[in-house]
Amino acid sequence: MRKLFITLIIIACASFSISAQLQTGILLGGGTWGSMDAKARPTTIENFKEHDVNFTSSFMLGYRFRLHHYDMPAFLDLDAMVGLKNWKSQYGSRYNYGDNSGNDNQVIYGSSVNSNYVYTAIGATANYYVYNKLSVGAGIEPTIWVAKMGEDNSKTFDMPLVAKIGYDFKFLELGLTYKHSFINSVKTPYLDSGRFNDLQLSVWVPF
Repeated sequence: MRKLFITLIIIACASFSISAQLQTGILLGGGTWGSMDAKARPTTIENFKEHDVNFTSSFMLGYRFRLHHYDMPAFLDLDAMVGLKNWKSQYGSRYNYGDNSGNDNQVIYGSSVNSNYVYTAIGATANYYVYNKLSVGAGIEPTIWVAKMGEDNSKTFDMPLVAKIGYDFKFLELGLTYKHSFINSVKTPYLDSGRFNDLQLSVWVPF
């Protein structure tokens, strides 16, 4: 499946570049908006009656190749990037003191882990100008986790679907990109599975 997607990207780029104009530049982005769809292991549920897994932030730095079509208000973006995704997990129990002290039904977390995942990715999106310099696009972003700090993780590949909207100010472009993963790339001693969904604000400065 991975080879098929990469092959399709190469074919699309080759066919698009026949009638295209190339533009390149630095890409910078990140955000604190996102979520983690995670499933706890049965042993985690047994030992910790309460568990909370939250996405905290993301950051990426890359280089963008943009191919403009001559005859259509359309373009293809190819992004080579490195980045960082952060998430936090907490595990504990709920206690009911029953003494009217105000602490009834209180959750006490006995374990808290901050995890940082470093990745490299190649993103490809097809885009179209819908009004003036306002564009919308969609594509995929094959991702490889190259370093995992925090909870152990045995999986290294992800491929989120990407939807984005951008506005071109000529000297720079502001973009908003949503990345939705369908691959459970997170697996830890506490979690059976997990995947990232996040929203990033980006700035692209073409040369």
